[in-house]
Amino acid sequence: MSDEPLARNINGTFAVGNASGARRGKHIDKVALGILKANSGAITEKAIELALAGDTSMITLCLNKLLPQSSLIQQQLQEQIEALEAANNANN
Repeated sequence: MSDEPLARNINGTFAVGNASGARRGKHIDKVALGILKANSGAITEKAIELALAGDTSMITLCLNKLLPQSSLIQQQLQEQIEALEAANNANN
């Protein structure tokens, strides 16, 4: 037998020193978070660009994430989006 710890014990539990990949998952989350933080400005600019081009899902995303939830402006814009979507659906 090799000196490496077994992935699981005979009873099916993880062997000592085998964290079942939990550490790897946390590392991947930190890497992904780092990438998002490094590119957050570009991602935000692209979302706003798409929203200004009329992408209603991006408009909603911008309203929900970039403006405060209780904002009167957000409520008025949401009503306008719903009216535009209704008009668009009526024309199709």
